[in-house]
This record gives sequence, structure tokens and C-alpha cells, in this order.
Amino acid sequence: MMTTTKKKTKASKKTRTSPGAKTKKGSTASKKTGANKNHKRPKATKGSQGKTASKRTDDPNRATVTQGQTTPGEPLSIEKRESGLAILWMDIPGEAVNTLKESFAEDFTRAFQNLGEDRDVKAVVLASRKRDSFIAGADIQMIKGAASVEEAESLSRNGQTAMHRIESFKKPVEAAIPGPCL
Repeated sequence: MMTTTKKKTKASKKTRTSPGAKTKKGSTASKKTGANKNHKRPKATKGSQGKTASKRTDDPNRATVTQGQTTPGEPLSIEKRESGLAILWMDIPGEAVNTLKESFAEDFTRAFQNLGEDRDVKAVVLASRKRDSFIAGADIQMIKGAASVEEAESLSRNGQTAMHRIESFKKPVEAAIPGPCL
């Protein structure tokens, strides 16, 4: 013969109060409706150097490998991190802001081709080394210098093709935009 015992448990009642409503003890309810009083923020974990994760800068597990721009003067460079994140840095030399030059489309397409073929790259971030801007737009002098309507259309088409690489890219792409972006 099999016996079953049932243990009586007291069901806990959870009630939601409106933000600012008075509770039984007269104190004001949590601003977040239904906030769990037992929930605590997780504590920062210690890194291999004994520092909290958010402050680690010398942890060998966070090493980066830089490809592309090895000398100043290159408009695009790729920084690859061991986490699988690649940062495509834009920095037009000698200019206060980044502008899209004639060579940009070819350089950009080649960079995305390399990032797409690299199995270690899981995601890409587009970023600017210019402090207060991302891309100010096309280089006006380049557009003025077009000898014909056809040449101007070709420049525009090449730029659009380069931007299409982002849209059709198989890996996630984000942009870190610190300021104006046209």
C-alpha cells in the first residue's frame, strides 16, 4: 500500500501598489510597480588581477589585436578583440571631421569583405576616432571636382554600394556615434 502525504503550504499573496501609494506601515511604495524586495544587484566579479571587472584594463583576457592601420594616415583600421568583436575605426587624416572620400567606398568594401571572411569576428562596431563627430558627409571638394554628371553619379553609386555592405552583412553591425552623422 502506498501512502501520500500532503504538506500544507501557505500561499504567498503578492499585491501591486501604485507608485507613491501608502503601504500598511505608512511608507511610500517602491517607484517600480511590483518591485521585488528580495532582488539585489549582482556584485562585480573579481578579475584575474583581483580588480573588479569594470575597472580591468591590464587583464590579459581582454587583449586586443590590431589589424589595418599600423601607421598614421590610414582612413580605416580594424581592431579585433579576442571576444569576437571587431571595431572598424574611421579617421580621415589631417581633417577635423571624417568625410567620405573617393577611396572610401573601395576601402570600406574591402574592410567588410575581410571582416565577413574572418571566422573569429562575431560582430562589428563602426566607430570614429574623431572626438565629437562620426561622419560629416561626402567630401564637398570631391563632389565639386566631378568633371561630369556621370562621374558624380558614379561617386554616389559607389558610396551607396559601400553602405549596402552593412545592410547585407551576415554578422551584427552597430555604430558608436559620438556626434553629428550625415
